[in-house]
Amino acid sequence: MFSIHKQVKDAHADEIWTCKWNRTKDKDTNLILTGSIDGKIIAWDPVEVTPKYQWDASSLAIVSIDSSKTIAISSGMDSNTIVWDLVEGKTKKTIFCGAVESWCSKLSPDGKLFATTGQSGNITIWNIESGKPVQTLETLTSKFACALAYSPDSKYLACGSIDGGLTIFNNETAQKLHKIEAHMMGIRGLAFSPDSKTLLTASEDMHINIYDTQAFKLIGTVSGHASWVLSVAYSPNAKYFASSSSDGTVKIWDTSTRECVATMKDHKGQVWGVDWSFQGTHLVSVGEDKSIIVYNCLADK
Repeated sequence: MFSIHKQVKDAHADEIWTCKWNRTKDKDTNLILTGSIDGKIIAWDPVEVTPKYQWDASSLAIVSIDSSKTIAISSGMDSNTIVWDLVEGKTKKTIFCGAVESWCSKLSPDGKLFATTGQSGNITIWNIESGKPVQTLETLTSKFACALAYSPDSKYLACGSIDGGLTIFNNETAQKLHKIEAHMMGIRGLAFSPDSKTLLTASEDMHINIYDTQAFKLIGTVSGHASWVLSVAYSPNAKYFASSSSDGTVKIWDTSTRECVATMKDHKGQVWGVDWSFQGTHLVSVGEDKSIIVYNCLADK
């Protein structure tokens, strides 16, 4: 059901902390993006898993990557967010976001804005074109935040904090809608379903929570990892979601039954990130072992 399509060992010179599959039908920009402690971002051809572009993106580690169609953004521990042109393979803009305030960056669904969060626990909204901040959303927590997610329908912006708190904002009005004590330990990953009806939270407490976005009520919890859950991602058709963990595994969960249907143990060490292809037929994972693994996912056809 799930088998290795390609594995690239030593894909970076150091641990790979983040990945993003740019979900587009355009062959030229259908790329896997990876960011590493080595400060580099590499854009990979998803079929052969060979480098197409390589960028020196940070003097320190790359901690976050996001993309939408023809652009990508990356955040480094040097507190810069860089906007990348995926067509021409070059830098469009570098934006200093404040000391340790760009630990996580996410593009808005329309690609015109991006959100950053970090040490303060608050969220700053930036204009891509001008490179200027347009708004600050206060989560009313002093705790470090390291996870953000926009809902695909643009209604919500979610923020996860290191104390396990989850804050939900109305993306159109900037009103804070909910402050939830979601986990006993830090939230490392967030993912809205493609129809924006549910939200997943991945935590250091080894659990993944499932929330209904109508009222952001907890409707389910899954567990099975033996250590921190570091990332989570829905398949494009929402039949499955994937999670990665510091226990060295990638797990696939059936959305309807909430049961684990596959566990992959092909990485050595922590698996920092996971994401799906545009069609949901492949899955990419990256980790501490400096490798990239692309899986065939026949179950999602």
